[in-house]
Amino acid sequence: MDKSAVLSDDEVHCLEMVFNGRFKNIASAPNDVEAMVFKGYISKKPLLLMPMMPTRYTYELTVYGMILLREYRPQYN
Repeated sequence: MDKSAVLSDDEVHCLEMVFNGRFKNIASAPNDVEAMVFKGYISKKPLLLMPMMPTRYTYELTVYGMILLREYRPQYN
């Protein structure tokens, strides 16, 4: 994780959407959310593993993602 992260407005908006529960119980998220998972700002957790069905995931902010969101949007304090 980059301690001196500079986020774009789109990345901050993505963090807000994850915080507000926009990406819960979905089979696949947009590429920008997956990029934030790769950076360590968002965690991806499988919900239910059933054979012959696509795995559904819940996306949540990591501690570092929450720190960044609070830094860029003080109303989330």
